[in-house]
Amino acid sequence: MSDEVFFNVDEAATFLRVKKCTIYRWVHERRISYRKHGSRLVFTMKSLMDWSEKQKVNAISDLTLFLENNTETPKTCSLKTELGRIEKLAS
Repeated sequence: MSDEVFFNVDEAATFLRVKKCTIYRWVHERRISYRKHGSRLVFTMKSLMDWSEKQKVNAISDLTLFLENNTETPKTCSLKTELGRIEKLAS
């Protein structure tokens, strides 16, 4: 017998703190794992936690290392300029 915890769409939305329509959109785009029980969508706590962990964005701990590894200039704004301003404020 499995100890797996199942969530319906409402419960998954509450668990991830998003709207129900967001869950349906992610399912439609196949961005989140789900199971079908008849016509019902169900999600396991483990799959939701795994998905959430994959969305993790690590903090930048070393600004110099970040600038060295990100030499491309963004087309919409100058990231180096903004990070330079942050660095000046920090010193």
